[in-house]
Amino acid sequence: MPTTNNRSVVDLPKGISGLSRREAKQRLDIYGPNEIIQSKKRSLAANFFLKFKNPLIIILIIAALISGFLGNRIDPFIIIAMVVLSVIIDFVNTYKSQRAAEALRDRVKITATVVREGVIQETPLSLVVPGDVAILSPGDVIPADGTVLQAKDFFVNESSLTGESFPAEKDVSSSIFMGSSVVTGTGLMTVLATGRKTKFSSIAETLMRKEEPTEFDRGIKDFSVLIMKVILILVIFVFFVNAFTKHELLESFLFAIALAVGLTPELLPMVIAINLSRGSLVMSKRGVIVKKLSAIQSFGSMDILCTDKTGTLTEDRIVLIKCVDGFGAESEKVFLYSYVNSFHQSGFLNPLDSAVVDFRKLHTK
Repeated sequence: MPTTNNRSVVDLPKGISGLSRREAKQRLDIYGPNEIIQSKKRSLAANFFLKFKNPLIIILIIAALISGFLGNRIDPFIIIAMVVLSVIIDFVNTYKSQRAAEALRDRVKITATVVREGVIQETPLSLVVPGDVAILSPGDVIPADGTVLQAKDFFVNESSLTGESFPAEKDVSSSIFMGSSVVTGTGLMTVLATGRKTKFSSIAETLMRKEEPTEFDRGIKDFSVLIMKVILILVIFVFFVNAFTKHELLESFLFAIALAVGLTPELLPMVIAINLSRGSLVMSKRGVIVKKLSAIQSFGSMDILCTDKTGTLTEDRIVLIKCVDGFGAESEKVFLYSYVNSFHQSGFLNPLDSAVVDFRKLHTK
């Protein structure tokens, strides 16, 4: 059988030649690329102006307009300059982080081994279409949702879908899904659903439907509301006191408005942007990409990080802490028996066996 590489790890059943290149092209046009749902990308201008939605920034802009209306020529320019500069700092740092994340994603080019016109070939994951026949071997990602046509000692890691770190055995006619990967054995699958039709994509779409504000965002909003209430109460109080004592309504009104402008914290957005940017730079030196500056404060205020018991969300591996007997006391004998059993394990790569063997090395001969 002709192949374009050395990955002919399974024998193709008779009668399976895969799609023709023409059929694959037609199905790609119909079903679209095999990519999970992504959030809609806004233009740079839209992302920039959305930064002005911050309640505190809106208060400062209103204060600058009022100050200009009252005849001040310098204060409005200073306030607007502080606002624009803080927005630019936030926008530039966010843009750089997003570009860095996109560059990392572009560097990882995932391919799938498919059968096209009887030829086994590597094709980009995004070009896999329904009806394709894919060959799977250890270390491969499942390119799409589908059904197993042929399996030999075939175990799949589905932790990203189920949270369970133990590999699941797959037989002929079993369903397998995008987002999982092959641990051991070999298999052959037919693709039934790609891209937005996969279960993995539906999970991603659910997670991206609404971006929840961080605790920092809520704090800024509450602070802005407090500032507005304080300013409003003081302005009304000062206006009525001056109007009652001096009997000059216009002069009292202008004085109250000037007081409101003076109470507005012009430098606060700048201070916030600079401090968050500095935190982002410190994190970048440690290899961490911060896509949203407000997340810096949330990260710094975190006391406890909770993950599941097997570490699927962190390292996707089990770590042995200690071995105990039936009474809860530490036991070297329990570890010895466990080590011998795990060391001589001949089946699939069990995460528990790996944890026991990695805990401490023993001479078993």
